[in-house]
Amino acid sequence: MKAHSTPESDELLNSFLKAYQADLECPICQDFLVVAHVCVPCGHSFCGECLSQWVEVKRDCPSCRGKLNSPRMVLNVGLNNLVETHLEQLARKGDNQEWKRGGSKHAEREARKKKWKSKLQEDKRHRVRAIIILSSEDSSENENYESEPSATTGMGYRFGR
Repeated sequence: MKAHSTPESDELLNSFLKAYQADLECPICQDFLVVAHVCVPCGHSFCGECLSQWVEVKRDCPSCRGKLNSPRMVLNVGLNNLVETHLEQLARKGDNQEWKRGGSKHAEREARKKKWKSKLQEDKRHRVRAIIILSSEDSSENENYESEPSATTGMGYRFGR
């Protein structure tokens, strides 16, 4: 049995959604988190793409400026699920057409997720090339090889010291 929407239930839903909405926004781009990643070790969360661009230049957290460990960023599955649920609820509200499937905000968000996925695939191809090159070289030439997660994906390789 489906519950009917009443003005009181709509107002309750609105107040609930507004109460924690700021926690679902990226401090860098000021939009809802897209493929949220958490900084290690401080625990602040950002869009994967936003944080990736940040750590390519700086090695500290954009919020607290704490030094980031390796891996610098980790996918935040729980927060991603919460953001998706929040946006589904916004889309159900009659006055939020832009968050409905095909709406402008929904389309923009899907494009950002697709862009991030493409970036990860490209990074993965670079990692595979590094492994192939490394495995084909003489092992004595590989003494300066060090495995370290990359700034963008938390995985990757760095050569030399």
